[in-house]
Amino acid sequence: MVVALGVGIIDPVLDEIRPSIGHPAPCAACLQEMLDPYARRYRYPFIHCHDCGPFFVEPINKASHAPCALCRHEATDQHNRRYGLSNISCHACGPRVQLQRCDGRTFCVESYTMLDASDAVVTLLQRGHIVKVQGPACCVPEWLCDLAHPQMLTWCQKMAQQTAGVQAACILVRDIAMARQFTAQLAAANGAVTPLYLSLSPLHALLFQRFKRPIWCYRPPVTIELIQGLVVDYQFTYHFA
Repeated sequence: MVVALGVGIIDPVLDEIRPSIGHPAPCAACLQEMLDPYARRYRYPFIHCHDCGPFFVEPINKASHAPCALCRHEATDQHNRRYGLSNISCHACGPRVQLQRCDGRTFCVESYTMLDASDAVVTLLQRGHIVKVQGPACCVPEWLCDLAHPQMLTWCQKMAQQTAGVQAACILVRDIAMARQFTAQLAAANGAVTPLYLSLSPLHALLFQRFKRPIWCYRPPVTIELIQGLVVDYQFTYHFA
């Protein structure tokens, strides 16, 4: 039996990967640009081009989006890999991201990171929190937690049983090496036949720059009401200013 793994198929012993479609990942050029501190899209979680994506950028298709001059230039440059794209964006003109507590209480993001709100999410996952990633109403939310955290695996297995028959959960890994490293935890979690995926978006790729363990990811039809026994304390949102 094989298990779906993002841009490929992985076998039970995690020793090969074969091409697949349906779950695109950021291309090498976008990943390099996103991780280059001198690039204007450094750590921009909505980066994409003709070769990948778009990811989490449904709202960018809306009339409210006004590309900046640099993005407009890329879209009209025939030699640019973003030529002809109408929904490209950057830090200057794209959605903003914000990390906030679900109960409305204030807190200092800087106490969790020296970088940005995306990196603060990593600290929260490492501490055993569940973080909801939420965009505009038209976008699919997802709940993220640390599969390897001591208090999470039992809870994730319980959630998988509650949503049996509905593909609500998947396990995100950075690469095959990470999947191999956590074979025992993945085997235990996959008692509910939860699929494995490579990181599905630039945001996931950013998280895996510092997060060194698999991430359990829930998507609809999971709701707050279905998340039993633990409180979702933090919400990571993106929106136009």
